[in-house]
Amino acid sequence: MRHPYAIFGEYQPGSPEQYLFKVRFLEPVPPEWGLLLGDFAHNARSALDHLAYRVVMLGNGIHREQTQFPILDVPWKWPETAAYRLGGASERHIGIIESFQPYHRHDSQGWHSGLQAIEDPLSILSRLANVDKHIVLNATPAAIRAIGYDIEIVRDVASVGSRQVKTGILVDEDVVVRVWIVSCGPNPELKLNQSEVVEIWVQHRVSLGKETYTLLNVPLKQSVDGILGRLWQIFEIFVGEFR
Repeated sequence: MRHPYAIFGEYQPGSPEQYLFKVRFLEPVPPEWGLLLGDFAHNARSALDHLAYRVVMLGNGIHREQTQFPILDVPWKWPETAAYRLGGASERHIGIIESFQPYHRHDSQGWHSGLQAIEDPLSILSRLANVDKHIVLNATPAAIRAIGYDIEIVRDVASVGSRQVKTGILVDEDVVVRVWIVSCGPNPELKLNQSEVVEIWVQHRVSLGKETYTLLNVPLKQSVDGILGRLWQIFEIFVGEFR
C-alpha cells in the first residue's frame, strides 16, 4: 500500500518544552487529478441538464436555450427559477426535480439551514462545475479526518504532559501532534504510534452574497460518491417516468 507522506519527530526546547510530530509529503498530488475532477463535474452537470431538456420536450416539445436543471440552496428562488429553467415541463416532473433541491437538507435535529444546503451533493456539484468553467480545480495535499495514537518515551523524557492534535488540511511541515514534555537529558525523543484516516480534499469558494464568501473544503472521494449516488436516485426515478 502506498504511503505518500511520513511523520517525523522534532524536539522544541523552551518554556514550556514541546515535542512536535510533523508531516512530510513524499509525493505531490498528481496535477491531472484536478483535470479529472473537472471533467467529472462537467459531465455530471451536463447529464442533469440533458434530463431537464428531456422533461421540457416531453411537456410541450419546445426547446429553449435557458432550459437547465435548477440547483438551489434557498427555497424562495424556486418559483421564478423553475418557471425560467423548466418552463413547459409537467407539474409532476417539476415537483420531482424540486424534491431533490439542496434547500430540503436538514440536520440530525430536523433543522434546515444554509450550511446543510451547501453540503448537499448537488450543491457541491454545482459549485465544482462552475469553478471548472474558469479555472482548474485543485486538490489539497491531504487532510486528516481522524487520528488515533499513543506516545512512547524513547529517551531523555521525564514526563509527558498534555497533547494537541490537528485535523483538517495539512501542508508540508505542518504539526500533526504537539506534546508538552519535561526533559531529563540532552536529546529528548518520543515515538508516535499512529493510525490516521487521511483524505484528499478539494477547496472551492461558496458565495454568501454579493460581497462575501467562504472557502469550503470537501473530501474528494466522499463528494464524488455522494454526487454519483444522488444522480443515481434522480435518474432511477425518471427512467420509470419515461417508460
